[in-house]
Amino acid sequence: MRFDKIILCGSILPTNFPWHELIDRGQVPAVRNEYGTRDLWTGIVSWFVRGAGPSGIHGFTCAHERLEQKRFLYSHSEYFETGHMTHNWVTFLNRELPDIPTRDLPPSVGTSNVPWALYLIYSMALCLAVFFFVKDAWVP
Repeated sequence: MRFDKIILCGSILPTNFPWHELIDRGQVPAVRNEYGTRDLWTGIVSWFVRGAGPSGIHGFTCAHERLEQKRFLYSHSEYFETGHMTHNWVTFLNRELPDIPTRDLPPSVGTSNVPWALYLIYSMALCLAVFFFVKDAWVP
């Protein structure tokens, strides 16, 4: 896949997502990551979704001249106000960049995490189901 430019707001990708590799092989010429320090949901999503991460709170750990990262004191949906989009996104989207030739490189994606909270919820639901089934089965 090849994209023109990517804007992320409150991203749930892992912080070690390899944007530098995707940019270098020509899949995307530029990425803008806007992350909010007050975004509760991006902070806890990795507890429930396998492979998710808190890049929407902390930003990405990789660096590249075409990876812009901007920290805001935002909660989850404050990025989508018209003034913010006009001031920040239009400038980014209209910026002319020289093409990067497309190259085939092996894909590498950040490490995957285990959604422990989701597994805990499943386990508790299973225990409750077994408890109520057994309780009803043993009532004389």
